[in-house]
Amino acid sequence: MKKLFLLVALILIVLSSCKKESEQWNEKWILYQDSLYKVALDSVFLFSNDSNYIKVNGYYKVLSWKSSSYNVGEIRNNAKFGLWKSFRNGALEAEEHYNDKGELDGSAINYDSFTGDLFSIYHFVDGEQEGIQKEFYPKNILARVYTLHKSYNYRDEYICYNDNGNVLYQENFGNDGTGYYKEFHNDTLFREGAIIKDKFVGMHIKKEFFHGRNPLIEQTFYNNDGHFFKVKLFGNLKDAIETKGDSIVYDYDKNKTIVTTFLKGTIITSQSYNDTILF
Repeated sequence: MKKLFLLVALILIVLSSCKKESEQWNEKWILYQDSLYKVALDSVFLFSNDSNYIKVNGYYKVLSWKSSSYNVGEIRNNAKFGLWKSFRNGALEAEEHYNDKGELDGSAINYDSFTGDLFSIYHFVDGEQEGIQKEFYPKNILARVYTLHKSYNYRDEYICYNDNGNVLYQENFGNDGTGYYKEFHNDTLFREGAIIKDKFVGMHIKKEFFHGRNPLIEQTFYNNDGHFFKVKLFGNLKDAIETKGDSIVYDYDKNKTIVTTFLKGTIITSQSYNDTILF
């Protein structure tokens, strides 16, 4: 009887711990008296299903149980307002400004929390990246400076630098977003392609580099209709190509290529070639 009691107790403990783990909070919101964040007035734990929690106006510190990071700032009308700061291990990691609609508006600055160096200085207007944007190498050396319109469209001067401060590439996208785009990591080119009036055209190439291994190369071809074809190459491995709506799949194996065309999920054509082809 005693053994049975112990077994039941053990099962209850296990079930209780599982329930507790499944109900682990995501964020802890602490309401403070003012922006000095010294006198706490209230706190609440938010769980995964508490996304619609209504927050009263005031100054908050927001902690996450999954990391050592936290944010501080003002809530107004249930949205972020004014300056918000993010910290990791007690060091400043980001500063962001919000308008009265809870949208990013003004500067958003990211730091290396270990060294204090700048990562980036972005500028927003009503939630969209707008105006001059800057990105940095370590020791606050400028890596890239460019102008954006509506978050994605390049305008005016576009300049890339290496980590010695020398200009690697310079372009001007003018007022209509037309030019040739390049992006570098130090002296290594890893993205490039043409843009005409804010639309990607022709072949665009993106490379990801891994220590001691072949780069992952992504080649995307944009046609005049705005559709695109995409190939990913990693050493001898190649992956699929996709277009808007339907798709063309390229399977590569030992210098052979099988090209299969789908329309609404149905195979239309399937052809085999004795070598690897790219468009």
